[in-house]
Amino acid sequence: MKNAITLAMALALGAGCMTDSPEDEQLGDETQDVTGHTGYVLADTVDATMNLGSATGRACYLSGVAGNITTWAFPTAGTSAGAGVRVNASGNWELYIDTLYSGQRVSAWARCITNATRTAPVTWTTGQAPAILAPVAAGRYCFLTEVKTNRLGYAHGAFQSAGDSVTIVNDGTNWKLQGSVDGRAYATASCITVSQNLGEFFNFALTANTVAMVPSEGGAAACFLTQLAGEIDDGADWYQGLYVKHNAMYSYYDLLAKDNTGGRARCVK
Repeated sequence: MKNAITLAMALALGAGCMTDSPEDEQLGDETQDVTGHTGYVLADTVDATMNLGSATGRACYLSGVAGNITTWAFPTAGTSAGAGVRVNASGNWELYIDTLYSGQRVSAWARCITNATRTAPVTWTTGQAPAILAPVAAGRYCFLTEVKTNRLGYAHGAFQSAGDSVTIVNDGTNWKLQGSVDGRAYATASCITVSQNLGEFFNFALTANTVAMVPSEGGAAACFLTQLAGEIDDGADWYQGLYVKHNAMYSYYDLLAKDNTGGRARCVK
């Protein structure tokens, strides 16, 4: 019955760096440098950050989130969990993960590209109307920078249901960030102007699934998350979530999903 419900939701939804290398799986192999763009992965069982370098003339976005980014009925409402990229006080991009408590696995993938057109980040929260990111304009596309949860007036955080989703949409006038979640969620996104849109790709897996996206073209192309959905609530699994992997053998970007999770990624250059 659970698989039938999950399948229905799936149809409706339409050289890397790391910390705390897992002994059972080589998570660091999941992202690799592609000439021209740099990919990173941060994985840990405690709160952690990674310096991604100067924010000047560069844009960084999430290319994957997995593990446990939700919050349960306990501990207290102030506890949060999630992952994202942000500009720190030193003017550098920073990849971060927040764990619910020590021992819970969280993985976050990010990629940075040379681009000086980034709009200001905008955050959407459970209960709000869709948040306007920027007007639609030629070559402008928007991507997720942060996804996190806590309780704050709700029984639990989001991403404990296959139907939970935060997503970026285009209504013909504006790019917007919105969500449909059971529980408290926060998502942040911004937009950049690019020379070419290579397409948006969808994946949702009952167990595990891989979707081939586009050639990496020696780094001319890059892929970032535009939607994150499903049950990202397994603190014992580095990979329960959605993430972009560079397939070095074929010089191709793949979109991977596992265990009732999924979403979308858009590739641009």
